[in-house]
Amino acid sequence: MREPKKTGADAIIVDRYIYDELSNLNLSNPFTRIYVRCICAIAPTPDVAYLLDADPALAYERKPEYPPEFMRKCRQDYFALANLLRVFTIIPATGLTEAKAAVLAAAESKMGNPERAGRRRSLCLPKQESPGTGQAA
Repeated sequence: MREPKKTGADAIIVDRYIYDELSNLNLSNPFTRIYVRCICAIAPTPDVAYLLDADPALAYERKPEYPPEFMRKCRQDYFALANLLRVFTIIPATGLTEAKAAVLAAAESKMGNPERAGRRRSLCLPKQESPGTGQAA
């Protein structure tokens, strides 16, 4: 893998990381779980990966192009992936202000001071969505 381009940035924030695709797989199949673990073994692991949870009914009110049942299934799929990989910081379904504060607090506690660490850090926000539903909101 190539070394990332040096930009001087303290953090890289990625929306739509590999977890978006992996959450669509049938994780009840043991071979699929092995495949997912293999993919994650070769993909760069972010310093912080968030799973932003949301109530599917409230998410539907905000973004009605996805039916509530689809959002419920995607939410279950993301939590199954979170359970399998154990890499997500789960942000509970709350209001926007509380969710932002929780994301910042998790980043600060996991990443500390990037200058002191001497390297660029990466954040992964798998979709800003009906958090936890697997669908963009």
